[in-house]
Amino acid sequence: MRETWTWPAYVAVLLGGLLFLACLIPLLAYQVRRYGQLNFARGIGAAALAIYLVAVVAYTLLPFPTGQWCQINISPGAELVPFHSFDDIARETSGYSWSARLRSIAFLQVAFNVLLFVPWGVFARRFFRMSWFTAVLSGFAASVMIEVTQYTGVFGMVGCAYRVADVDDVIANTTGVALGVLIAPLVLFWMPSVGRLQSTRLEPRPISWFRRIAAMAADLFFFQLCAVVATITLRLGLYFLDVTADEGPSWWDPFLPLSIAFLLVVIWPAILPGGASWGQRMMWLTPWWDNGYRRGRALLRVMTGTGLYGFLLLAAALPEPAAGWWNDFATGAARWLILVAFLWATFDRSRAGMSFRIAGAQLVDARAPRLRRITTPPPAAPMDLEPPASDPAPTVPVSTDPTPTAAIPDESASGPAQGD
Repeated sequence: MRETWTWPAYVAVLLGGLLFLACLIPLLAYQVRRYGQLNFARGIGAAALAIYLVAVVAYTLLPFPTGQWCQINISPGAELVPFHSFDDIARETSGYSWSARLRSIAFLQVAFNVLLFVPWGVFARRFFRMSWFTAVLSGFAASVMIEVTQYTGVFGMVGCAYRVADVDDVIANTTGVALGVLIAPLVLFWMPSVGRLQSTRLEPRPISWFRRIAAMAADLFFFQLCAVVATITLRLGLYFLDVTADEGPSWWDPFLPLSIAFLLVVIWPAILPGGASWGQRMMWLTPWWDNGYRRGRALLRVMTGTGLYGFLLLAAALPEPAAGWWNDFATGAARWLILVAFLWATFDRSRAGMSFRIAGAQLVDARAPRLRRITTPPPAAPMDLEPPASDPAPTVPVSTDPTPTAAIPDESASGPAQGD
């Protein structure tokens, strides 16, 4: 009995941790772009959320039945009578003491169904900032989906229905969500609110070692991810064209997917305004030249960093007859390049790193005002041809002759001059 309750917890911690690590780069990108910085508290919350979601799946759907189990056992069906669990508890614990009733399987099953969804309400209310109604509704919908999955045998993928689809489970789960919504401010009081984090989103921040290394790691991740997606897409294309791997060209894999990744991850961001890589844009970083941005400079910078890494991988993927010692050399050089770039960015006090030094660029926060990054003096203001407002008006001499004089016509005036 104890093993039945504990092994899903081990699965949740293991697979939940792996899920968190697999989603780490997208999580960093989301946090930095939405909040302007990495927040340790919300990172811990995301890790706990990943473990919890795997725990829900492990406790409600695992283990899946085998084909032999489906042949021997009868599908349990569904229980659609609401609150029948109270009758089951009363019947199975008749004559028990209160302490024995609280330890009975019938009671513990209902209590666990409530407790399992309390974290759902806590996360929905405090972590995702849902309204109480939306939070409870989301938990109700998730519980219904779980029961439908159990009733249909994971929608026919495991051969048979292997658990009872119980309406009381939905009621207990929804009750747990409601309790979680109520206690969320007490449980996650240490979690900073989204509004407070977003209020400082556009404030420039110091360029830390972590931001620089995270940007470099994100560029490598995006490059590899793009190559994998391109490989899968090309293989699917060959499959639907009914072309086998032996019939297709031998040079395209992995050279062609790496070429696509090189264009999309290395060249494309370099020719966009600013010249920052995707990882640098994710971390609010950008290169800066005192005398202005030029695409040639941006390409030089990227080709001495991520671009050089991608070029070495392309060289390592060259087909025959260029294969052999050159491929091994290029692969080893790409690995050494990662190490050198990491160490350079670590010990460089400005965090600029190798590619920025070679291209003569500075590494700055993309949110910093432009005037703070300009080191050349501003251009002189155009000369003002009009006299300043503080100059005294020209004086007109006043005649002391009492004899009246005729008015002098104004030749610049339009129309005929008028006399006395």
